Amino acid sequence: MRNLYILLLSICAFSISVYSDTHTSAASGNWNNGATWSGGVIPQTGDDIVILLGHLITLDVEMSIHHLTINPGDWDESYTVFTNTGLIVNQNLTITGNVTMINGDQYGELYNASELIKFNGTSQQTVAGFVGNGWSGACYDIEIDNPSGVDFIDNGCIFLSHTITITNGMVTSGSIELAEGATIVGERPSNYIQSNVYMYYSTVGTGSCSFGNMGLSIASGSQDIGSVRLMRSYGSLYNSIGIYVYWRLEITTPTGWPETRTVTLKWLSDQDGGLADLTKARVFRSTDFGDTFTDLNGSNQDGSSRTISASFRAMSYSYPYEVLTVSSESQPLPVELTSFAANISNNNVVLGWNTTTEMKNYGFEVERRRIIESLSSGVVDWAKVGFVNGAGTSNVPKEYSYSDVKLPFGRYEYRLKQIDLDGSYKYSQSLEIEISGPKEFVLNQNYPNPFNPSTVISYRLSVSSFVTLNVYDILGREVATLVNEVKEPGNYEVQFNASKLSSGLYFYRLEGGQGTIVKNLLLLK
Repeated sequence: MRNLYILLLSICAFSISVYSDTHTSAASGNWNNGATWSGGVIPQTGDDIVILLGHLITLDVEMSIHHLTINPGDWDESYTVFTNTGLIVNQNLTITGNVTMINGDQYGELYNASELIKFNGTSQQTVAGFVGNGWSGACYDIEIDNPSGVDFIDNGCIFLSHTITITNGMVTSGSIELAEGATIVGERPSNYIQSNVYMYYSTVGTGSCSFGNMGLSIASGSQDIGSVRLMRSYGSLYNSIGIYVYWRLEITTPTGWPETRTVTLKWLSDQDGGLADLTKARVFRSTDFGDTFTDLNGSNQDGSSRTISASFRAMSYSYPYEVLTVSSESQPLPVELTSFAANISNNNVVLGWNTTTEMKNYGFEVERRRIIESLSSGVVDWAKVGFVNGAGTSNVPKEYSYSDVKLPFGRYEYRLKQIDLDGSYKYSQSLEIEISGPKEFVLNQNYPNPFNPSTVISYRLSVSSFVTLNVYDILGREVATLVNEVKEPGNYEVQFNASKLSSGLYFYRLEGGQGTIVKNLLLLK
């Protein structure tokens, strides 16, 4: 009987841990107010929570929940105020399931003014949307304590004002955006942030700055270097040669740094990547999106502690940004794409690009998007239009080309997605082209002329309009209608078959929004 009792208790515990109730908000209010929830039932530990549009709920008690779904509102027209939808956390909140912000291109509110939001699941948790709603409501403390990690999907993001602690597990995809003074705690091998990490406008001045433990620090100096924006990204910067992390500095002073500063880079053993010999580490710097690199050390440095320093004077903010990473003398980062250009012929585009060296290059995806000014964003999404095989590993220059044919008139952007054999990739700079429509209203002479029994009539339109193209006999009677519809700007041709007509002189007339043109043609049987 005792064993049966224990078994029943185990079954009940299992049921409680697996099954949870779903509670949907009914109005804005306090978590512990029944009127806040549909049916008047207050959520309990382990329940799923759904917060509907326009409902802003305040949590004033410590709570552990499973899944959280928030249906956010839009920005107002000034792009500064949020529709009140979401969860304000005033006591510690533990989440064991997934967080979803419906309509991922909008912003919901999930933020804590001074308490902790903890991700504490046992299987991988996902976050779709934004935790924190920008710096007006950034999260205070976040803790990751999930051995299976947290994945920020669909461009998910955390806005953080104080601390993110990595107790257990990885943070992948998406991004972490740190306010000035925020910091990362607890990163170590197998437990760190693989997402992009940003810190905007960290004031450096004459002092030193560690950017919240992002792995890059700037030593103090005697002159004011202003503020610096920093991004840390995980992955091999170019072709799996250096370490699997790199840093991007954006300089905010118009003339650059007035003096040389020492910058120190730190990384984890998981991020050694292609740096096979740590005793031969060097800092490499790029100021042109990674097309070319400069060795800042000039000689091998001992990076056995996975810490290495270099001194340089950052360029002005007219440059795109400064990129820093670590490689070795025997494994310099390659100069890859040396040119990317387009040649336009009628409605066809021929893209051409060159590389000087390649390392494990699988190939290039060609991506295109159209620029449409009538759209709010001005562009449509990038789409893959083709693929060109790479040369693998090569120390000699290579030439590539791709033809994109029969495009409608308009403006387009192209870019290359260079993919390595291990699946890692990077994008080239984009290239904008325009396929212009005709500048005039033209009706060409039919060909052949004289003809029997068929001929081709071509014409050109420079504006969109309703167009008719008719054929008449010598007495002015209409004998054929070849076009009778709205046409967009462009070049057109139509075939006229006169097999049922008698020999003689005929006239064809093109009429549209730009006027009328008449020409004659001769049928000889």
